[in-house]
Amino acid sequence: MMCSDGQIRITDFDIAKLIRSDDATMGSSVIMGTPLYMAPEQIEGGEVTARSDLYALGIVIYELLSGRPPFCEGNVEYHHIHTPPPPLPETAPAALAAIVYRSIEKKPGERFQTAGEMAQALRDFLAAS
Repeated sequence: MMCSDGQIRITDFDIAKLIRSDDATMGSSVIMGTPLYMAPEQIEGGEVTARSDLYALGIVIYELLSGRPPFCEGNVEYHHIHTPPPPLPETAPAALAAIVYRSIEKKPGERFQTAGEMAQALRDFLAAS
């Protein structure tokens, strides 16, 4: 989102969880989030953790580097679960691309485990640039 003062702000991180409700209008469970940025485990109704949020952040960074999310056509949910992301443009630095690809791994255990770990990787990239 661009503010009136020209600053860019990232909003709507789509921190979504499986919500259970006894309310008949909601059914037994509802998955909330924007599919373009949802982690595979979130789509499948699994446990949503900080690693799910790092996946969403990785998708945002991917979009910043390429101009579009990696999965924005067809069955987006299927692609998040099963399809490797398209390559980033050649203009994206390889070290930064490696950070992005790690953050959007399909399996949570293969992603950065904490925001601090991802932030350190980004700081290291910036220091080396």
